[in-house]
Amino acid sequence: MVLENNPKSLEEYLKQREIGNSNPIGLFAFGTTQLIYSLYLIQIANITNHQVGLGSALFYGGIIQVLSGICGLFSGKTLSATIFCSYGGFWISFGFIYLPSSGIIDSFKNDQAMLRNAIGIYLTVWTIFTLLMLIASARTTILEISTLSFVLIVFIFLDLANFTGLNVFSRIAGYFG
Repeated sequence: MVLENNPKSLEEYLKQREIGNSNPIGLFAFGTTQLIYSLYLIQIANITNHQVGLGSALFYGGIIQVLSGICGLFSGKTLSATIFCSYGGFWISFGFIYLPSSGIIDSFKNDQAMLRNAIGIYLTVWTIFTLLMLIASARTTILEISTLSFVLIVFIFLDLANFTGLNVFSRIAGYFG
């Protein structure tokens, strides 16, 4: 099929292509990364250093979700694409904050309260985004609604943990995650 300068035939070609559903891999990438982070939040096995989870955050929870979202765009699943690309970007950026070579955490070494507030503001923006995505997903599946509901609860408790400095809120977030 020749596609040069013929948008109609390109449109027909794209309609005929079978594109798989990218939602399962996107959900699994998000879920496994969230599970790892949640287990760290509840300090399972007395783990307080989260560095091992950065690989999952940056690559599986991050890049794989972004790719899943891009596939969703080609499938015409705008809401799923928005959710997966955005949360993939979240995991990449959140992981980068904690990546030692980024120097971000180290730049706050003399003011931990400022670090908590900065992360609190960052997470609050994601809390608002999650609320908007939850509202937008009202007519989707129970799986999407329940996932976003739990993510919203996690973000709310992480916001509280950062703004108050009380570790108990992080642990509660971990149990909901």
